[in-house]
Amino acid sequence: MRSSVPVLVSAASLLALSAASSAQVVMTEVFENPPGSVDNRWEYIELYGRPGMDLTGYAVGLLKGGNVRDSFNPPLPLIPGDVEIDEAFSLDGYTIGCDGFFVLANDRDFLSGIASFLTPNPNFNPGQPDGPNNKRYLNGALFTTLHIQNPNDTVGNLANDDSSTYVLVRRRPNHSIVNGQSVYAPGYSFWKDTSIDVNYDGVLDWGTETPALGFPSPLQIEPLQIVDEVAWSNRGGKEYNRWSQSEISDTPGFNPDSLSRLNFFLVNPQLGWRFNNDGELRRTRVADEEWVYGELVSNFQFNLLYDNSIDADGFPQVKGPTDPNGPGYDGTCNPDDPTVVCNPVPCGTLLFDDIDLTGFKITPAGFNDHPTNSSIRQFRFDFKGCDGQPLPGGVDFPRGDFNFDGVVDESDLQLITARLGASLDDMVNQLYDNGTPDDPSDDYIVSVYRWQTREFQQILMMLEMDMSDGPNGTNSEVVTMADVAAVQALVGSGCEGDVTGDGQTNLADLNLVLANFGLTTSQGDANWDGVVNLADLNLVLANFGCN
Repeated sequence: MRSSVPVLVSAASLLALSAASSAQVVMTEVFENPPGSVDNRWEYIELYGRPGMDLTGYAVGLLKGGNVRDSFNPPLPLIPGDVEIDEAFSLDGYTIGCDGFFVLANDRDFLSGIASFLTPNPNFNPGQPDGPNNKRYLNGALFTTLHIQNPNDTVGNLANDDSSTYVLVRRRPNHSIVNGQSVYAPGYSFWKDTSIDVNYDGVLDWGTETPALGFPSPLQIEPLQIVDEVAWSNRGGKEYNRWSQSEISDTPGFNPDSLSRLNFFLVNPQLGWRFNNDGELRRTRVADEEWVYGELVSNFQFNLLYDNSIDADGFPQVKGPTDPNGPGYDGTCNPDDPTVVCNPVPCGTLLFDDIDLTGFKITPAGFNDHPTNSSIRQFRFDFKGCDGQPLPGGVDFPRGDFNFDGVVDESDLQLITARLGASLDDMVNQLYDNGTPDDPSDDYIVSVYRWQTREFQQILMMLEMDMSDGPNGTNSEVVTMADVAAVQALVGSGCEGDVTGDGQTNLADLNLVLANFGLTTSQGDANWDGVVNLADLNLVLANFGCN
C-alpha cells in the first residue's frame, strides 16, 4: 500500500533515488469517451514513470485519422477536419508523482470527476485500501493548464469518434526548451487543430506533400520523436504510430471508451491468434497483448467498471490479452465471429480466448490490477517511491533489463555495449517518398530521430545506469563506460574475460582482445576501464576455458 501521507523530498534525494531505479515513462491508461454526456468531467490520460522524473520537454497528443464512413452506402466523403491533432498537452515543469503516476485530467466542468482527485480529498480514509476513490491526492495537472495554446483555438474534450493514435512525444519541429520552458518558433505545428496528413496516406506530413481535394496546405509535423504510442482504427480510418505492433487489431462493434495497459513487450510474444479483415489467420499484435480496452458500464462513476457483457450482435464489450490457459482451436473457423459456431478441438494449439475481465476497472493514478484476481496485474518497472522504498507489487523489469525479459544478463550487457555513445537526440537519415511511392523522382533524404518507442525506453534506462558520469557529477547525455560498468556489476563476473558475451572465455575472446589491442573501445575491454591493453589480455588468459 502506498503511504497515506505525502512525502516531501529534495531534488538531490530524488536524484540519488533515481540512480537505483529504472528510467521509463509510458502511457498506461486512456479514458477517451465516458459513457453518456460527461466527457468533460471524466476524461483523462495516465502516465507511469520513475518517481520524480522531470517531464519538461515532453508532450502528449491525440492524433485523429478520420474514417471512410463505410457504414453508409455509398460512403460519405472524408472530412479533412477529422484528420488532425485533436488535442495536445505540454508537460513542462511537471514531474512523475511519488507513486509513479501522472494524470492529465479534463477540468472543463465544475463537477469534474477525475480532476477532483488532483486536490486534497477531505473524505480520504487512511484505514481503507488505497484506490481511485480513496486517495489523499493524485499527482497530475488539468487539461486547461497543460493545453498547448494554438492562437486560434481553446482546449476541448478528447474526440470520441474516428481513428485514434495517442502519442507521448519528446522532440518536435520548431520547438526548444529554454530555461525549463518551451519556446515555439515560427512554423511550430504540434498543437490542436493542425492537419497532420493532407494527402491521407497514413504518414505524418513533412510540409512538402500535395494535399488531396479539400485538404489545406501541409504543415511540418515531422520529425517527431515518439516515446510511447497506442492506436486503433475506426471504420477504416488511419493510425499514425511508428510501430505497426502498437495498433490494436480488433475493436468488434465498438470504438473503445477506455484503455488500460497490463503488459509491456519489446517484441511480439506471439501468444494469441486472430483473423484479419480478409479472413486470414494472423498472430495478435503487441498492443492486443498489452492493453485491456472496451466499453464501460453506464453507471461507471460509481464503480469504474468495464462492461463485460455481450452486445446484441454477439460481440464482447471489452477485450484484453490472450488467456495462456485458454482452450485450443485449429484455425479452421473464427471463434471471435458470433455468426458461426466455432468450438475448441482436443488437439488444438491456437489460442483465441481473452483473459477473464469480469470485475476489471479503470484505475486513475493506480496500477491496473484486477481487484480480486492476482494473476491479472499491471507490469512493474524497477521504481522506488519518494520514501526510497520499492513501489507495491514487486518488479517485472529490473534495472538494467534493456530487453524487458525480466532478467539482467549478458544479453543486456551486449545491448548497452553496442549503444556506447548514444544519446536521446541521435538522428539518422532515411528516404522519404513524399507520399508518392510509385514515383521515385520526388524522393528525398530526411533526418529522423533514431531512438523511438521501445528503443527510446532502452536508451533512457541505459543513460541512468550511472547518474554521475557527466561533467561535475551530473548525468552524462550519452551512454558511457560507467553505465556499462554498472550493468557489468549487475550481471556479475560469470566467466571473467568473456568479452564476446557468449558465456565462455575462449579463443573468440582472445582474438577480440588482440584485434583491438591498444584501442580505446569496449570491444575486448575485459576489465571495463575503457582501453584494451595487457590487463585485458591477462584476464582472458587467466580464465581461459571458463564456461
